[in-house]
Amino acid sequence: MVCQKCGYNMQEDSDFCMNCGTKVEKNEKEQQKIINNQTINGLMCPKCGKNNPFGSIYCLQCGEKLKRNKVGKVAISIIIAAIIALAVICLIFVQRNKLKSPIEGVSKKVYEQGQICLEKMETSSTRDAVEQYVKANPDVRMNEVYSHIESVDFIVDVGKNATAEEIYYADLIGEFWKSKAFYYAHEAVIAQFIDSDDEATQMVVTLYKGMISDFADSIDEAEEILEKALTIEDMEKAYQKLESIWESED
Repeated sequence: MVCQKCGYNMQEDSDFCMNCGTKVEKNEKEQQKIINNQTINGLMCPKCGKNNPFGSIYCLQCGEKLKRNKVGKVAISIIIAAIIALAVICLIFVQRNKLKSPIEGVSKKVYEQGQICLEKMETSSTRDAVEQYVKANPDVRMNEVYSHIESVDFIVDVGKNATAEEIYYADLIGEFWKSKAFYYAHEAVIAQFIDSDDEATQMVVTLYKGMISDFADSIDEAEEILEKALTIEDMEKAYQKLESIWESED
């Protein structure tokens, strides 16, 4: 406790200043006691003396409104700021890891483009675009359909300083689109005869379904390989799985 007259640092229970002899007023001692209790134990009620936890606005015992000292307010502000800062850091960390490319040599930007392309390939609008083109061009070669669909674009921009892995990754995404457009085109052909009452036609449709089911399986397996890919060698395995579709077609 500090003497109000000379500034001497006294003991908390002193009645007189040892330096100048000034008497310490009772209210000064009580105020000092309250401040000390607020700093160490929480918030002491000035009316009944109940020690309340930090953050309390009213006394838990008598309902008196508590006066929170500046030290407590600053401490609470610091804690809140620290929690917010920690939350922001965790969010940034999660987002960075979420976008991180698992494939060695492929940047996050390029990898993300490829993933977006793969997602768009599965949309109903992409399937409809292929179906409409096949209906309008019944003589089109199935393995060339992908190059005629102008309403969708699945090109990965690798930039000027692309790595060998990024170039291969972009080519692989293109191969996925070629394979999926090929599969969608066959689906479109089947859709034109699926409701036929002709027995022979239905037999052909059944055989046709079995054939393109193998195409779908190969595409799914290639996607699973790509999801786990870590190197260019892993991507090559996915590419080979897609190539098996064209081998079966030949």
